[in-house]
Amino acid sequence: MENENTTEGMKNITAYQHGYVPGHGTDKPVRILSAGDQLTCERQSKALEDVRDSATAGLNLRQDGLMPVTGDFHLLGNFYQVISCTLLYFARYNIGLS
Repeated sequence: MENENTTEGMKNITAYQHGYVPGHGTDKPVRILSAGDQLTCERQSKALEDVRDSATAGLNLRQDGLMPVTGDFHLLGNFYQVISCTLLYFARYNIGLS
């Protein structure tokens, strides 16, 4: 188990994730999203920057297939809560949605 709070741990995590990127051994890997909270996204971006220097350009170590993004997990949960409460309210009081 790697520690995502350290640079070396995050480098090992991204190297492991990059093994699942389609075309990871080629010059043009398919870019996939790697979602996490904001701090994890920043740490992953820093780890990816560390391996994207000129020394790794021709060695297929650059991990270009990973694209860190901030996942907004709470927003989706709040959205589902509002939708379900609204639908229950409409059903309880027999209000039409039109």
